[in-house]
Amino acid sequence: MEANRRQRSQTLMRLVTGYQVAQVIFVATKLDIPDLLSSGAKSSAALADETGTHAPSLCRLLRALAALDIVHEPEQDQFALTSLGRGLCADEPGSMRPLVLMHGNENFWQTWGELLYCVRSGQTAISHLFGTSNVFDFYAQHPEVESVVSAGFTAVAESFAAAVVEAYDFSGFRTVLDVGGGRGQLLAALLGGCPGTTGVLFDLPQVVKAAAALLENAGVADRCRIVEGNMFASIPAGGDAYILSRVIHDWEDPRAITILAACRAAMPDQAKLLLIEQVLPSRADPSPTNRDRFLSDINMLVRTGGRERTVEQYRELMDAAGLHFTRIIPTASRMSIVEGIRG
Repeated sequence: MEANRRQRSQTLMRLVTGYQVAQVIFVATKLDIPDLLSSGAKSSAALADETGTHAPSLCRLLRALAALDIVHEPEQDQFALTSLGRGLCADEPGSMRPLVLMHGNENFWQTWGELLYCVRSGQTAISHLFGTSNVFDFYAQHPEVESVVSAGFTAVAESFAAAVVEAYDFSGFRTVLDVGGGRGQLLAALLGGCPGTTGVLFDLPQVVKAAAALLENAGVADRCRIVEGNMFASIPAGGDAYILSRVIHDWEDPRAITILAACRAAMPDQAKLLLIEQVLPSRADPSPTNRDRFLSDINMLVRTGGRERTVEQYRELMDAAGLHFTRIIPTASRMSIVEGIRG
């Protein structure tokens, strides 16, 4: 019994101090420690010189990173990058650096610090702290935050894009329209796998400004048109498939239905609607995947006012927008594809 209590206490302590781990990794990433170690081991003094930091304090940070397996200490005060830490390097394929910088950003932890207010009121921390009606208006007013968040969202899309393309046959579509597609990471992966398909990337002007370079680097710029606009005003017509990747979860039901209805109005009769989302199970059983899904749901509560949803909830949204749910397709990532057609 005593051993069980100790184990329970240790587990709860690890959970409740998770923010400390996040900040240690964020500070190391912000200081470019992974990149500085990418060529080989260095001492804390050498790294302090390169980063302009207090060497004894940096050494303490590095030893905490070693305990987290981000770096290791092959000999006293010599620190080298681990395989896990290499995932934080800027030039590493699939680098998590943009996500670490996004989630460790002051704006993120400030809003999560207001979770109690959000649970009590049902309002977002963004509106409570900054007085903006939604987080996207806030990003438009604060380009320094928007650039960090857009880079983070691009990294999220990169983490599941290949899994989405592998799980669904996009090759039969002549034109795929990516609504709220950000910098175009998912659309680039899709077009890369479907040489006969063209794409339209549709998002806010301040978001798509960085898309041209990404599409060019992916070798698909000649088959992709960038369109600036607001999905609450109008959505370009004529696509064979309309993709909304992690868009609907940003909005509460009335606004989500408005977006879906606008898609329906733009869709030809035979077009498909494809929502790329984390679909919640009907029960919240403990698992690593469910941990990610339900914490993402809390992030929506705090920041956007939206929510992650179950299959049945997506079916209800589609019905309300005049669409017909057809099926759900799981992927090798935590994302699923929720398919619909005109009702």
